[in-house]
Amino acid sequence: MTSAQFQSVLVIADPALESLMKLLAEKDQWKIHISNTMADAFAELSRQTYDVLITGPDTAASEDLEFFKRVRKTVPKIKLIALSSEGEKRDVIEAIQESAFSYFAAPFSAESIVAMVETALNAEDWKDGIELVSNLPSWVTLRV
Repeated sequence: MTSAQFQSVLVIADPALESLMKLLAEKDQWKIHISNTMADAFAELSRQTYDVLITGPDTAASEDLEFFKRVRKTVPKIKLIALSSEGEKRDVIEAIQESAFSYFAAPFSAESIVAMVETALNAEDWKDGIELVSNLPSWVTLRV
Protein backbone atom coordinates (compact mmCIF):
# COMPACT_ATOMS: atom_id res chain seq x y z
CA MET A 1 0.00 0.00 0.00
CA THR A 2 1.46 3.37 -0.88
CA SER A 3 1.61 6.22 1.59
CA ALA A 4 -0.74 8.30 -0.58
CA GLN A 5 -3.59 5.85 0.04
CA PHE A 6 -5.76 6.03 3.12
CA GLN A 7 -5.47 3.04 5.38
CA SER A 8 -8.49 2.04 7.40
CA VAL A 9 -8.89 0.88 10.97
CA LEU A 10 -12.10 -0.46 12.50
CA VAL A 11 -12.32 -0.23 16.30
CA ILE A 12 -14.96 -1.76 18.53
CA ALA A 13 -15.74 1.05 20.97
CA ASP A 14 -14.93 0.73 24.63
CA PRO A 15 -14.91 3.43 27.30
CA ALA A 16 -11.44 2.25 28.38
CA LEU A 17 -10.07 3.21 24.95
CA GLU A 18 -10.62 6.97 25.16
CA SER A 19 -6.89 7.81 25.01
CA LEU A 20 -6.44 5.38 22.10
CA MET A 21 -9.28 7.03 20.18
CA LYS A 22 -7.66 10.44 20.61
CA LEU A 23 -4.32 9.18 19.28
CA LEU A 24 -5.95 7.40 16.34
CA ALA A 25 -7.86 10.57 15.45
CA GLU A 26 -4.55 12.43 15.09
CA LYS A 27 -3.48 10.14 12.24
CA ASP A 28 -4.58 12.04 9.15
CA GLN A 29 -3.60 9.24 6.77
CA TRP A 30 -5.79 6.71 8.59
CA LYS A 31 -9.54 6.37 8.15
CA ILE A 32 -10.94 5.37 11.55
CA HIS A 33 -14.40 3.89 12.04
CA ILE A 34 -15.82 3.21 15.50
CA SER A 35 -18.43 0.49 15.94
CA ASN A 36 -20.30 0.13 19.22
CA THR A 37 -20.68 -3.65 19.15
CA MET A 38 -19.20 -6.69 17.45
CA ALA A 39 -22.43 -7.03 15.46
CA ASP A 40 -22.10 -3.44 14.22
CA ALA A 41 -18.45 -4.05 13.34
CA PHE A 42 -19.32 -7.21 11.40
CA ALA A 43 -22.01 -5.35 9.45
CA GLU A 44 -19.52 -2.55 8.71
CA LEU A 45 -17.05 -5.10 7.35
CA SER A 46 -19.64 -6.10 4.74
CA ARG A 47 -19.92 -2.47 3.58
CA GLN A 48 -16.29 -1.32 3.68
CA THR A 49 -12.82 -2.83 3.45
CA TYR A 50 -10.62 -2.38 6.52
CA ASP A 51 -6.94 -3.12 7.00
CA VAL A 52 -6.98 -3.51 10.79
CA LEU A 53 -9.63 -4.49 13.34
CA ILE A 54 -9.17 -3.73 17.05
CA THR A 55 -11.40 -5.34 19.69
CA GLY A 56 -12.05 -3.67 23.03
CA PRO A 57 -10.72 -4.98 26.34
CA ASP A 58 -14.15 -5.35 27.95
CA THR A 59 -15.19 -8.29 25.79
CA ALA A 60 -14.21 -11.76 26.92
CA ALA A 61 -11.30 -13.31 25.06
CA SER A 62 -13.58 -16.18 24.03
CA GLU A 63 -15.97 -13.66 22.42
CA ASP A 64 -13.07 -12.02 20.58
CA LEU A 65 -11.87 -15.37 19.27
CA GLU A 66 -15.31 -16.40 18.01
CA PHE A 67 -15.63 -12.99 16.37
CA PHE A 68 -12.17 -13.39 14.76
CA LYS A 69 -13.25 -16.73 13.29
CA ARG A 70 -16.32 -15.10 11.72
CA VAL A 71 -14.32 -12.14 10.42
CA ARG A 72 -11.56 -14.36 8.96
CA LYS A 73 -14.15 -16.24 6.89
CA THR A 74 -15.28 -13.03 5.18
CA VAL A 75 -12.16 -10.83 5.32
CA PRO A 76 -9.13 -13.16 5.39
CA LYS A 77 -6.48 -10.44 4.95
CA ILE A 78 -7.59 -8.14 7.78
CA LYS A 79 -5.09 -7.78 10.61
CA LEU A 80 -6.70 -8.46 13.96
CA ILE A 81 -5.49 -6.78 17.16
CA ALA A 82 -7.04 -8.12 20.36
CA LEU A 83 -7.11 -6.10 23.57
CA SER A 84 -7.87 -7.95 26.77
CA SER A 85 -8.26 -7.04 30.39
CA GLU A 86 -6.88 -10.50 31.17
CA GLY A 87 -3.69 -12.12 29.99
CA GLU A 88 -4.42 -15.82 30.23
CA LYS A 89 -1.88 -17.99 28.42
CA ARG A 90 -4.69 -20.04 26.86
CA ASP A 91 -6.23 -16.88 25.35
CA VAL A 92 -2.90 -15.74 23.87
CA ILE A 93 -2.34 -19.17 22.31
CA GLU A 94 -5.85 -19.24 20.85
CA ALA A 95 -5.36 -15.72 19.45
CA ILE A 96 -2.17 -16.90 17.74
CA GLN A 97 -3.99 -19.93 16.37
CA GLU A 98 -6.71 -17.64 14.99
CA SER A 99 -4.01 -15.57 13.24
CA ALA A 100 -4.34 -12.46 15.37
CA PHE A 101 -1.73 -9.91 14.34
CA SER A 102 -1.24 -8.86 17.96
CA TYR A 103 -2.64 -9.49 21.42
CA PHE A 104 -2.41 -6.96 24.25
CA ALA A 105 -3.24 -7.82 27.85
CA ALA A 106 -3.81 -5.08 30.43
CA PRO A 107 -2.08 -2.97 31.37
CA PHE A 108 -1.29 -1.55 27.93
CA SER A 109 -0.75 1.96 26.66
CA ALA A 110 -2.54 3.74 23.84
CA GLU A 111 0.88 4.57 22.37
CA SER A 112 1.87 0.89 22.15
CA ILE A 113 -1.41 0.02 20.41
CA VAL A 114 -0.99 2.87 17.91
CA ALA A 115 2.56 1.66 17.23
CA MET A 116 1.22 -1.85 16.60
CA VAL A 117 -1.50 -0.50 14.28
CA GLU A 118 1.23 1.31 12.35
CA THR A 119 3.24 -1.92 12.15
CA ALA A 120 0.16 -3.79 10.93
CA LEU A 121 -0.63 -1.16 8.30
CA ASN A 122 2.96 -1.23 7.03
CA ALA A 123 3.03 -5.02 6.75
CA GLU A 124 2.80 -5.47 2.98
CA ASP A 125 1.41 -8.97 2.59
CA TRP A 126 1.07 -10.25 6.10
CA LYS A 127 0.25 -13.86 6.68
CA ASP A 128 0.34 -15.75 9.92
CA GLY A 129 4.07 -15.81 10.53
CA ILE A 130 3.80 -17.25 14.03
CA GLU A 131 3.67 -20.99 14.49
CA LEU A 132 2.90 -22.55 17.84
CA VAL A 133 5.60 -25.22 18.22
CA SER A 134 4.81 -26.43 21.74
CA ASN A 135 2.40 -25.53 24.50
CA LEU A 136 3.63 -26.89 27.80
CA PRO A 137 2.15 -25.76 31.13
CA SER A 138 5.22 -23.70 32.00
CA TRP A 139 6.65 -22.96 28.54
CA VAL A 140 5.38 -21.87 25.14
CA THR A 141 7.58 -22.20 22.06
CA LEU A 142 6.78 -20.11 19.00
CA ARG A 143 8.42 -20.01 15.56
CA VAL A 144 8.36 -16.66 13.81
